[in-house]
Amino acid sequence: MHKIKKHYLINPAALIIGMLVCGLLSVSFGKELQWDLAGYHFYNPFAFLNHRMNTMDYWPPSAIQVYITPTLDFISYYLIQHCTPKMTEFILGCLHGINAALVFYISRFFLAFFIRDFRWQTGMAITSAVIGLYAPTVLPGIGAFFNDNTVSIFILGFILWWACIFKKYFASRSLSKIRLTCASILLGIAAGSKLTEGIYVAGFLAGFILLPMPLRDKLTFFICSISGIAAGFILANGYWMWLLWDNFQNPFFPLFNGIFHSPYFPYLNWSEPRYLPRGIIESLLFPFYFSAGRKPTAELYFTDFRFALVYVLFTLYFLAILDKRKRSELKNYTLWWLYLFFIFSYIAWQTCFSIMRYLGVLQMLAPLVCMLLVLQLVKGFTDRLFSLLAIIVFIPNTMHPIRMERIQEFGSDYFNVKLPAFVARQQSATVLLAYSFFAKTPNPKPNHYLIPFFPSGWHFTGIPFYRYQYEIPPRVRSFVQQGPQPVYLLSASNYMPSMYAAAKELHLMPAGPCGKITSDRQRLTHETILLCPVQAAS
Repeated sequence: MHKIKKHYLINPAALIIGMLVCGLLSVSFGKELQWDLAGYHFYNPFAFLNHRMNTMDYWPPSAIQVYITPTLDFISYYLIQHCTPKMTEFILGCLHGINAALVFYISRFFLAFFIRDFRWQTGMAITSAVIGLYAPTVLPGIGAFFNDNTVSIFILGFILWWACIFKKYFASRSLSKIRLTCASILLGIAAGSKLTEGIYVAGFLAGFILLPMPLRDKLTFFICSISGIAAGFILANGYWMWLLWDNFQNPFFPLFNGIFHSPYFPYLNWSEPRYLPRGIIESLLFPFYFSAGRKPTAELYFTDFRFALVYVLFTLYFLAILDKRKRSELKNYTLWWLYLFFIFSYIAWQTCFSIMRYLGVLQMLAPLVCMLLVLQLVKGFTDRLFSLLAIIVFIPNTMHPIRMERIQEFGSDYFNVKLPAFVARQQSATVLLAYSFFAKTPNPKPNHYLIPFFPSGWHFTGIPFYRYQYEIPPRVRSFVQQGPQPVYLLSASNYMPSMYAAAKELHLMPAGPCGKITSDRQRLTHETILLCPVQAAS
């Protein structure tokens, strides 16, 4: 009876503890005010809810972030608007703590193939979950607004559900089409909420195709999974796709325009290649390059050898499979599904963009995969124990996370924005805002988060910059000419001379002193934000 009670309580206990610990960690890290939040995670839901896209505000396609679906951002937008800053960080951290519980559940599920003892199984699963979240972008992302730690909840839930389905299928050949479809909806929601999670759709489908099963069953799996993924994708992103199609004739605008041919963007498929491996050798050995920080896969430096270790262990595993005598010992189709999902998702990631933040799910699963491979490759209790201890010690001691600076002063308002006094006296105006061309450089730093604090009658558009070089899109010219007067320039002080030069090309000239805008974000950026009036040149 006592044993049954322990088994019954362990899962809800893991969820509650994971959420509370991550909530407290989030608060201890401080208030997150990074580039992405300032650029679009707060502005996009505001713009959608207030019907500002292509009406009150116009952004050239090079302001690519404002065209990203705000589905997950509604959560953070609501928290920022209705909760204190400290409570916002705590709730967001608790939400991200669900990942810890899911990794724990997945670990217990797969470790049960090798470890029957409840205490050992639970201890190893806890270790897997802790090291999984102790990852270079996952750990600093707890309580952050990037959404990588939010969307991962759906993918991990999908993995757990599908693992259960596969185990039952390979044991009894029983199929539930409803469960197959509902489980796949989670993956579709993830991909629809954040398009970069499409790598896991590719990894799932590619890996699933290679599994040995009768053709009829494989078709059933395939049809149900595709239907579920499509339904989840539409559920999460359908409304936004319709909005983009209605405005720009491309449901993913400005992405994939080589396919959809929107007249508002060149006919090409935009991509971000700066972190991709160069050459065959680097591609084949890529985990060893980025693990030691030799090849950047993020804006900031980190080291983490978990993927290099996975690479070595998978190499040994595939060599072992070639030995017919060992192949039967290694045969476990449910495990093979997890391995294939991991491998092909990683290949899709390395092929598409190689940005470490987008690999959060595999960062969390990598310690478990290492444990499972060791348990299959190594025989004997003592050898297994020392091999597992080596993994447990090696991964966290060689990991240095990305340094995400936060501020410790929470205050009563999340951004604590203070606008110049003359803004309240002006019910309508047009503002030219400096932004980074396709986010190629970190400067000029985004200031879209300020827009919700202006009167609702103010219109905004942007001047794209690549370093200090700028261009003025034709539609921005017409937007300024047709927009309400007066006109203002908004940027950091070091970019204001370039903004005045752009204004001159629009036949605008300075019309008075600039006002200063202050917010808590400037504690990180150390910039002076100016709002400067201009008027038509005589």
